[in-house]
Amino acid sequence: MTNLLDFRQQQTDQAKENLMLEQKKLNLLQQKLSDLLQEKKATFKIDDFNIGRMQLQYRYILSLEHEIQLAAAAVAQQQQQVEQVREKLIAA
Repeated sequence: MTNLLDFRQQQTDQAKENLMLEQKKLNLLQQKLSDLLQEKKATFKIDDFNIGRMQLQYRYILSLEHEIQLAAAAVAQQQQQVEQVREKLIAA
């Protein structure tokens, strides 16, 4: 009986640890997405209005938007991973 309880406790502890690791990954991805959004917002602040600078900013904003889409997809995927690990913890 004690062995079964110990085994279940080990499973629960492992599931908790996995959840914490996946949540940490999610937090890092969310921070990256937030940083990209802030950088995009800051890029719209134009100090000088010359065509060359504006074209560079436009291209940079397009690349940021692509990175933002990738980061948002990674966040969504990681949220699903966290949810799966959470369900395993509940089952344990």
